[in-house]
Amino acid sequence: MRKFIKGLMSVVVALAMVITVMPTVEVSAEEQTITSMSSVEFLALTDSNGVITLTGDVILNEELHITSDLVINGDGNTIASNTEKAIRIFNYDPSTDDEVKVVFNNVIIENSAAKGRCIDTRTGNITVELNNSELKSTNTTTNTQPITIGGSENGVKLTLNNTDVTALNSGYAIISYVKSDIHITNNSNVTGYGAIYVRTWDQAPASDPSGSTITIDGGSVVKSKNMHDALSNAFSTITLQNVDEVEVNVYDATLEAVSNSDQKQSVFVFQTSSGDKTTIDNNKVNLSSDTNVVISGSGSGGGLVLDTPDTNLTNFVNNATVTSVPSTEDAFRAAIANGGEITLNSDIEVTSKIDINTDVVINGNGNKIWTDNSKNIFYINANTTFEDVVIENLFADGRCINARANNIVVNVNNSEFTATGSGNPQPITLGTSENIELNVNDSTIDAGESGYAIISFVPGLINIDNSDLTGYGVLYMKGETTTNADGNTSGTVINVTNGSSLVSNNKYTAATNSFATVVFEDEDITLNIVDSVLKANTTGTEAQDLIAFGTEGQSKENVDNNTVRITGDSTITVASIGGFVSSVDENSNTGNNEVIVSDSVNSNTTETNRYIPEEPKSTVEFVVDGKVWRTYRVTKGADIRMPEVPEKEGYVGEWDHDGENIRTATTITAVYTKVEEPVNNTDLSDYADFQLPVYANSRVTNIATANGAITVEGYMFKANANLDNENSIWREIIFVNEEDYSMAKAYRKQVTPVYNTWLNKNMTATGNGTYKLDYANYTVTFSNTDINNYVGNTAATRMATGSYLAYMRISDGTDSYLFPLKDIVLSDGSTLALPSGFEVVDTTTRALRYIVK
Repeated sequence: MRKFIKGLMSVVVALAMVITVMPTVEVSAEEQTITSMSSVEFLALTDSNGVITLTGDVILNEELHITSDLVINGDGNTIASNTEKAIRIFNYDPSTDDEVKVVFNNVIIENSAAKGRCIDTRTGNITVELNNSELKSTNTTTNTQPITIGGSENGVKLTLNNTDVTALNSGYAIISYVKSDIHITNNSNVTGYGAIYVRTWDQAPASDPSGSTITIDGGSVVKSKNMHDALSNAFSTITLQNVDEVEVNVYDATLEAVSNSDQKQSVFVFQTSSGDKTTIDNNKVNLSSDTNVVISGSGSGGGLVLDTPDTNLTNFVNNATVTSVPSTEDAFRAAIANGGEITLNSDIEVTSKIDINTDVVINGNGNKIWTDNSKNIFYINANTTFEDVVIENLFADGRCINARANNIVVNVNNSEFTATGSGNPQPITLGTSENIELNVNDSTIDAGESGYAIISFVPGLINIDNSDLTGYGVLYMKGETTTNADGNTSGTVINVTNGSSLVSNNKYTAATNSFATVVFEDEDITLNIVDSVLKANTTGTEAQDLIAFGTEGQSKENVDNNTVRITGDSTITVASIGGFVSSVDENSNTGNNEVIVSDSVNSNTTETNRYIPEEPKSTVEFVVDGKVWRTYRVTKGADIRMPEVPEKEGYVGEWDHDGENIRTATTITAVYTKVEEPVNNTDLSDYADFQLPVYANSRVTNIATANGAITVEGYMFKANANLDNENSIWREIIFVNEEDYSMAKAYRKQVTPVYNTWLNKNMTATGNGTYKLDYANYTVTFSNTDINNYVGNTAATRMATGSYLAYMRISDGTDSYLFPLKDIVLSDGSTLALPSGFEVVDTTTRALRYIVK
């Protein structure tokens, strides 16, 4: 009621004052044309329901002060201002329960002043809602602030519903100096040099936005753009400065940071260069999986999802898709360094090698990455996917991609790789590592007339699906040579499927230039060609084979146990002079290789010679988990070289056959035995004589952390103890290492005896029933660096990293009783909160685990 009277009086006063100025304002029951107005004149338009409905645009000639509940229905009209603060909202008594609530519906608020603010709240207990509206500060010379949450009182709620807030490129769309609750929802758009800036202000020491909550959802977009080039102007979309315990949650929304200079623009920054706190603590960010994070622009400084200099960020959960959209080489390099998804909106010229050390997806969007100045475009040391991109290397011996790390996956999808410079260009090189998986799908790989489309120096898996590969040689599986002592492609599996084509072209005439479409220089390699084309062409006088086992540069003694299967709706063509389906170099012992061509394969060869082993062979299949892993052909009666059993996590494997004296078709199966995890069945007797059931009723009521120290509080029960003996009752917390329960790996924190704190006998504990027991409250404080080793009770420099079970131990001078600390539901129904480092072991015992990082 008091609030209603206060609002009514302000309207009455306003009406009284407006009588003297009414002639300057045209008012009609049917239509209103509103031009320049004062604050009093504007508020005089309020009807009996506390609503102002605009029928035309308004130009404010002074600050508009709102001090009570108000609804402004703009009907698409504009409230314009050229004063620094257009609309200011006050609650003159924020300490009471009376809230001032101001709602803007379908209105445009525009401020053209320097440092212009559209809405400025100055006290607490205020709610501001903007529905289907637009706020913009149009001045480009200074730091404009369309929405400012200011003053020194906490408790401001701001909701943007299908509303756009724009500070252009020079200001902060939303800036908050006090604790507030900001909700941006329903396809709202918030843009500026900084979109959301939460900070303290040295000119208002009482201001502190710590504890604020920011929620962005409903398809909204929050975007920042950095046009500056000075080093001091690195900024972000959402910035926290000198604040603690701010929580940011983003669901089904887009966050974007754009840099068009040499300056970095991040999505999140916790502390800026002007921040004066050493750390800002316990801030939390959650980016859900349906959120998109975009880093874009041409700035060489690049961008980051998270930039946290000198901060303690308690929790940053990023399940969002991160996309970078660079437009220059410098920005592209910065995006590669950050990883995530990169989408090009223009061609990128590369002047030197780019290292990929973080998992990345490069979506070319049809654009080209090219060079005529670098042997390698990409050195790949992490999982990498190329989508819809053209990569072209015109340099001598040029390589589009060179995979260098162990156990990585490289995907080439709907893309075009071309290396057509002089020498031996190699669009795809797999080198100096192991177990690389290469997947080429719906793509074109062209090595011109003198290179190798794919050359491999390492074992791995190569899958080629619905793709066209061309070159002097198409697939070149290297082995040891005089210049490549580390070459080893043994064990590689290659699958060519679904209409793919492997076509080689030999234009040379010199006798040393006989080559092939597929070349094996190592052993135990399997090539499966299904429903695809294999073709060898020559334009000179040299032979070009489809498949060659060994080359003149080969120095290994054997090139054997390789298998080629051509099946399904496939075509093999040798359009050459003296070409063969398969050939064997005279310097290599290749007696165990085999090419198997299905009867269904269409042969257009002028020569259909196929290498037939001189001695009868037996087929050996190695089976892993019910599937054929590798297949070999060996001379009957011979021994087969046994490969290593593939690793399987949690198991030890061995073959069920020794591979000796193979005389018939043989299946050798991997047999895996599960490795049982060691079970620690200790009863903790090292730490306590026994456990007493009564101690199950002892409780932890609070666990808190402050200044690095952790305090555990609670109460405990005991029986049959001598309360007059000051040394009879003592307690401690014991941390038992989960990996090793020995005393040498445990820690303890003891406290002074508590005999004199034991309370009533035969007490009735509310919520716990009646006990014929004594009880006492306890408090134990410790930290990782203020704790003792269990053995010898000597001071530990620091707890070792690891996982520990936390127990309370109590002694009555004769026996020690041990029980787990517990996470419980308190008497008021709330659940015990756990600080960082503690977690519940399981929901049955509710025993606690303490993690030391």
